[in-house]
Amino acid sequence: MVCFSCVSKGIGQSIDYDNFDSEKMNRALLDEMNSFRRSSNVDTLVYSEYLFLKVAKPNCEEVVNSGDFYHPIIDEYWKASDVKDSIGSESLRKIGGTLKYNKLGKPGMLLRENAYRSNLRFTTYEDAAQHVIESWKKSEGHHMAQTAQYCDENLPGVFACHSILSSDGFVYIYFEFVKLYRLSAN
Repeated sequence: MVCFSCVSKGIGQSIDYDNFDSEKMNRALLDEMNSFRRSSNVDTLVYSEYLFLKVAKPNCEEVVNSGDFYHPIIDEYWKASDVKDSIGSESLRKIGGTLKYNKLGKPGMLLRENAYRSNLRFTTYEDAAQHVIESWKKSEGHHMAQTAQYCDENLPGVFACHSILSSDGFVYIYFEFVKLYRLSAN
């Protein structure tokens, strides 16, 4: 499991909005989410590079480039592309277990997404991450996504996120949660 504890253990890294660091923001968000999930007595999640590369980052980039704010519709992509295969293979390497497959031969998965946009300014990436998670608690659907059980057969689900500071001063965040359906933990 990827743990970014240096970010959330009181060593908050200052945000320079002239040189916004998406990687630092992403790390703070992932670490803060697992900390929040632990404090909520919910399973923690494992970082997925493929979920980042194939869903979180492209969704965030699409929305920033559009100049609007929405959840991209990826249903067909999610069903037909190799994204599930990539996430499933990565999960087998990192976590183990035996995956369940659907009728199309794809690993069974449930994807949930939380999105955020704001032009508020924070001192540290940790402060920003805490604010984002707190703001999602105020929305029933977002709160459900961040507190849902993603483990199956006692093995964790995966997560990823991406953040971008747009040219008009808004920070966009797309956070992905995936439950992988498994036949067994072996």
